[in-house]
Amino acid sequence: MPFKGVQRFVRNVHLIKKQLNKKLEILGIILTKYDEHKSMHRQIRTQLQELYPGWVLEASIRSNISLAKAQEQSKEIFTFDHNANGAKDYHALATEIKERL
Repeated sequence: MPFKGVQRFVRNVHLIKKQLNKKLEILGIILTKYDEHKSMHRQIRTQLQELYPGWVLEASIRSNISLAKAQEQSKEIFTFDHNANGAKDYHALATEIKERL
């Protein structure tokens, strides 16, 4: 389950921070292949928000066929189809990250 992977990742980041790089920080958690219509996805978002307050980014990357097609053609989504949901999602993500920095 992806939720367990996030927990393992956060533990590893804390270990690296403690042993190798005290300045290492997690900027946020990005939900990918996210479908807000699926209750399991919403539950995972809620659990992550409760476990890691302030870390789960509002922007998420939805499941999107255009992203898969762009990758298949070795193109980035903005060149492949700048109007696709994937392009909109990545733009929203970039904006949110910029605001956090």
